[in-house]
Amino acid sequence: MIRFNAPGIAMVAITLVALLSQACTGEASTERPNIIYIYTDQQSASMMSCAGNEYLETPAMDYIAENGIRFTRAYTTNPVCSPARVSLMTGRFPGYFNDSGGNQARENGGSMKIPQVSEEVINTTLASYLKKAGYDLFYGGKEHLPSSLTPAALGFNDISNNEREVLAEEAARVIKADHVDPYFMVLSLINPHDICYMAIRDFAEPDHPILLNGITELTMLDSALQIPDGVTEEEFWARHAPPLPPNIEPQEGEPEAIKSLLTRRDFRINARNNYTDEQWRMHRYAYCGLTEDVDSQIQIILDALKESGEDKNTLVIFSSDHGDMDGAHRMEHKTALYEEAANIPFMAMWKGEIPAGQVNETSLVSNGLDLLPTVCDYAGIEGKSDPRGRSLRSLFEGKKVPWRKTLGVESEIGRMVVSEDGHKYIRYDAEGIEEQLLDLNKDPYETRHFTYQPEYNKKLNEMRTEFDREWFPGEEGIDFNHFPSIAIFNDQLKMKVYLPDPENGLYRATRFDWSGVIGSVQYKGHEYFGYWKGTHDPLFHEDLAGPVEGFHEPGLGYEEAKPGEGFVRIGVGILEKEDEPEYNWMKTYKILDHGQWTIDHGKDWISFIQRIQTDFGYAYTYTKTIRLKNDGFAIEHNLENLGEKPIETDQFNHNFFMIDGEKSGTAFQLSFPYEIQSGDDPKGYLELKGRDMTFIKDIERGDHVFLTLEGYGEKVADHQIKVVNRESGAGVSFSVDKPLHRMVFWACETTLSPENFIWISVKPGEKESWTSEYKLFIN
Repeated sequence: MIRFNAPGIAMVAITLVALLSQACTGEASTERPNIIYIYTDQQSASMMSCAGNEYLETPAMDYIAENGIRFTRAYTTNPVCSPARVSLMTGRFPGYFNDSGGNQARENGGSMKIPQVSEEVINTTLASYLKKAGYDLFYGGKEHLPSSLTPAALGFNDISNNEREVLAEEAARVIKADHVDPYFMVLSLINPHDICYMAIRDFAEPDHPILLNGITELTMLDSALQIPDGVTEEEFWARHAPPLPPNIEPQEGEPEAIKSLLTRRDFRINARNNYTDEQWRMHRYAYCGLTEDVDSQIQIILDALKESGEDKNTLVIFSSDHGDMDGAHRMEHKTALYEEAANIPFMAMWKGEIPAGQVNETSLVSNGLDLLPTVCDYAGIEGKSDPRGRSLRSLFEGKKVPWRKTLGVESEIGRMVVSEDGHKYIRYDAEGIEEQLLDLNKDPYETRHFTYQPEYNKKLNEMRTEFDREWFPGEEGIDFNHFPSIAIFNDQLKMKVYLPDPENGLYRATRFDWSGVIGSVQYKGHEYFGYWKGTHDPLFHEDLAGPVEGFHEPGLGYEEAKPGEGFVRIGVGILEKEDEPEYNWMKTYKILDHGQWTIDHGKDWISFIQRIQTDFGYAYTYTKTIRLKNDGFAIEHNLENLGEKPIETDQFNHNFFMIDGEKSGTAFQLSFPYEIQSGDDPKGYLELKGRDMTFIKDIERGDHVFLTLEGYGEKVADHQIKVVNRESGAGVSFSVDKPLHRMVFWACETTLSPENFIWISVKPGEKESWTSEYKLFIN
């Protein structure tokens, strides 16, 4: 039943029965076909009756599916309007381009600010290829493109700037006209995009510009919200209003990037927090109605094609720029990398050429990457832009051909790779790097993720490799985005923590503890840590960011071990001893066993557990938890000895401070709770006076200074040290709730490191706990 009845908009006669009665007979066309690309806005793959949705009727879309092929695993390149449309025109990821500020054009505003594109791009657009192939070009409807990529700029004939029924009628006129040359036509229809206005109206100010300028949109929305005449309220909720989706609740372990996305625009977070279940169902009901509206416009186009007599010489392709969250995870709008926003309809028909009634449920299709080579293939010209885009012609024609096993998708909050076997790997980067591995086979509604489950380790590493090598390789320089990490934060602080990972971790050498490598701490506009080297090798002994910790060198059992046998470094694993005169702390040893790692985290904390069991007397459970406070953070440690031998070790911390990126020098002063002394040469860089250490001059590039410090006693209070950047006023004081065992200071041009040591002694069957505290302040 088509229930959409917008004021002032005439219903279109549905001629589905008549169309279906036409048999696909006759000779296959040898001519290059006309090509019509119908492009809706904000329509999820599930929003068609042919896709099994019982709460709407889409006979026009269903007709395309019944007379051709429907793909269930088609994805946008980017689930928001303008970036997706950049892909339509160029066959490239929108992130291929930079905006006027030099940033990747992965979000709406940035993609509208792409400056003049290169000649290479201009010569490899969809329009450029089809003009070379002798096609007439027509475009109508929504554009939402930067000036250098508008249809007019690329050479299309503009048939209408209307996005609704008028566009469909103008398209019908062009379709039924006489054509000497084959044509390519893009028809960019606006709906069901009007659903965006529901939450905006419900939670925005009445004079919001979007509302003031959206009279037509709000009229359509109100019509879609109308309960059908003669239907009681009870009947409406029982039979007409879609139920809540199975994944109505936020995802378990929801990424901070999603939370950040919701809070960027008030109406989105208000919808999540304030919409009742009935309001969510009304949102879903209106979304269905608006989809039925655009289907009626598609029917006008299909009717015209039939009347023209050219339906057997015309390839029709149907898709959408992205989907809508439609209440999933208590979200509406788009941008997220969930299936509702990223998985889109994609269908094609050409009577007599594309076998009818096909449903392809395995092949991964990208409308942004694959449309250009597909259309060019049918136009008789080879078209390439992104080399990963592929012509779909063989799939359209039902042929079994080797096909991609994975596909990339990007967004302003991260990027992902989906696999043919039903897995999704997402690397969010909006709030630090957050990884997720999802299994659509076990959890098709994405209610949880499987990232840290041991049985998924192999698949996780496979997907990371596909992400880094095939879809989103790093740019020049050091690309830290692909190293697994998690962002934790509270109202005052945001911290990026790199994760222990034997295949892809930021740090995979054997000197420092792998857990809790802190790459960034931001507090009141100031930064306290960062990567301090100009090059990076994950297998180099000190290529990491601080504060980072390590345990006594060489490690447990090294002296007793023979070459080829194992010894233990806590926080790393069981290492293989080499045939060497003594332990080399700068060497990365072969790791025989990483142990068992468990990672858990909440909004403002993250915990790491390493379990090691050896056959030479050592076994332990080591737990480290980083917990944010309003003005700093704590690193809590617990070491439980489960072995036969005592654990005697010290722990040291290389506090690689980089406060506001200031070079190590006269901007800094350090203060200690005791009179500091050192017998080492400060090399003219430092003055030690009383309890203060002051830089006399900046450390020169390539040089460093190292001092062993003395003067402390056995009091825990001696273990509180303060570092201040006097230029910016940002400072930190840190301490450990154990006495100092040793104290040194090391600095180079880019970082300064007061390195504190404590002694740890744990007998078999016992445990020991200690905590490091960091208090941040601004003078």
